[in-house]
Amino acid sequence: MSKEFLDLLRRNYTEDDLIPFGVNKKFYNQKHEEARFNRDFEEHKYKIKLIPSQVKSLRDKYDLYICFTPVKDGKRTKPNAQDSFIIAQDIDGVPLPEDLPPSYYWETSPGKYQGVWILDNKVTPQEQEIICRKLIKRYNFDPCGADIVHFYRIPSTRNHKYASTFNVSGMQGKGTVYRKREIIKHLKDVDITTSVVTDNEPIEYKEYDLEELLLEYSVKQAYGNTLGSDRSEWAWDIESKMFINGASKEEVKFVLLNAPDAMAKFTERNVDAEVNRVYAKVEAEAKEIEEELETKPKKLKRLDKGSKGIVRLEDTELRGKKPQKGKVNIKRVDEIEPFDPTDFWLIEDLWENNSVGVIGAPSKSFKSTLTLNLACAVATGKPFDGREVKQGAVLIIQGENNLSMEQHKIYSITGETELPIYFVDDNITMDHIYKLKDSIIELGIKLLIIDPMYLLFGSGDINKHKDIVLRLEMLSTLSKKTNCSIMLVHHSRKLERGAKIQTSDMYGSAFIEGWYESMILLQRQSNNSSRMVTYFRNHKSGDVYDLVVDDNMGCKAYKRNDDSGYEPDKMELTRLTKKEKEKFENENQ
Repeated sequence: MSKEFLDLLRRNYTEDDLIPFGVNKKFYNQKHEEARFNRDFEEHKYKIKLIPSQVKSLRDKYDLYICFTPVKDGKRTKPNAQDSFIIAQDIDGVPLPEDLPPSYYWETSPGKYQGVWILDNKVTPQEQEIICRKLIKRYNFDPCGADIVHFYRIPSTRNHKYASTFNVSGMQGKGTVYRKREIIKHLKDVDITTSVVTDNEPIEYKEYDLEELLLEYSVKQAYGNTLGSDRSEWAWDIESKMFINGASKEEVKFVLLNAPDAMAKFTERNVDAEVNRVYAKVEAEAKEIEEELETKPKKLKRLDKGSKGIVRLEDTELRGKKPQKGKVNIKRVDEIEPFDPTDFWLIEDLWENNSVGVIGAPSKSFKSTLTLNLACAVATGKPFDGREVKQGAVLIIQGENNLSMEQHKIYSITGETELPIYFVDDNITMDHIYKLKDSIIELGIKLLIIDPMYLLFGSGDINKHKDIVLRLEMLSTLSKKTNCSIMLVHHSRKLERGAKIQTSDMYGSAFIEGWYESMILLQRQSNNSSRMVTYFRNHKSGDVYDLVVDDNMGCKAYKRNDDSGYEPDKMELTRLTKKEKEKFENENQ
């Protein structure tokens, strides 16, 4: 245990004080292959001098926690909380705040952190709670941080919640000591007075067929995904998805009370309050989205910039359309236009026609390279590594790379310069994405690419339900109105060593998983290759490929018969000779 951590504790505790110390055996896994869910949680009280020895003896077997807020007699309850020099928060899957960085922070699981802010003067328990709630509201931290006597993981211990144990990092940060009055002033404008009103009416318990419920509300996969899951996160995921898909309170209650043993959190005593709370929150967020979409859109004005293939858009406000009133059209099944199997693929085996979805990966996994190759295939109508392609124009919103460099890559990949590939040459985010509708129709755009998703997300927060749902729904509407496929290039969380990327590793995955129709996930495996997996809503998922990038940024996708991995000696790469390269460069100067 580091000296910095003990010094941190000494800011709030004397050598004789009893510090609440938590030992969680729930996620202890003996062999790294199977989590052993054992519901034992022990809470102890130790003096500072005993904590290093306890951590050393227990960290390899159990999850260990500490309470930073001093409490009377070591009793960890809110009424017993004392004044504190430390504010602690759970920074769960969101960026560290740049305008108010923690004094110290540590990574507790891939892409998730806990942190503390050290103050020059003590805050009372009441002041601490207000500051915590304002931090949560402004930076979208985990709501559990509102509990001022919450337990936090100890740096340099182990997180056994995953099939492969995660080593909690040591303390990072500059150890900044903030002035109490400056922290209060910094958060002065954050409004925490608003709250969601919940219904306290009792909910009837009804018996259902559990399997049928899970299938009906599209939560079967999420319901079974318990390994390494936090119970609160798991419950929220199930509840919110069910309510969004139209489930009743009775149905949600039944599912929660019949949860797997590892996720069993609720009883008849507390389940009604939970279901009412989540229902009220989902309903409130849906109302906000509805209000956002209620007014009519303004007419798009297309401005000619004079450069071929470049579209400039006037910065007008995005507004949705009111639903039209009138008679509802109803069709008998045999009156529906038959499905055309020849129209199923935009890019055979890789992307469905007129579908929305994500190409996701950690950084440096060739996701932008693959996306540009797919764009070139669609624009030329030429097969992508032997796979048939539906030809059409492509529009790209590029938020990271220089357009001249993108042009160079396109010319290098295709060897052509006259292509129906367009770039948005203006500042635009997903807040105003619908104003592209007229241009997409005019130019005959078959594929819209947004690269990357997070830089172009706009004013919203990608981890907030109402923000991401609003923007994803706008993309779905845009796709349907224009018959245009949409690809979002998106980052994943940092992966554990040896772990294989999953759909749940995407930022905002709880919402993206219920939205996408096509998805490609990449994971770098060498200097010129990535492991690639395809997922579809309406088609067989889980095919694995080796994506190989050649010297000209071209891609080939070799389908695996098994999961054995890429063998470079068995695959031929297409490269230009030195003479061919010189000829190409001379022709395109």
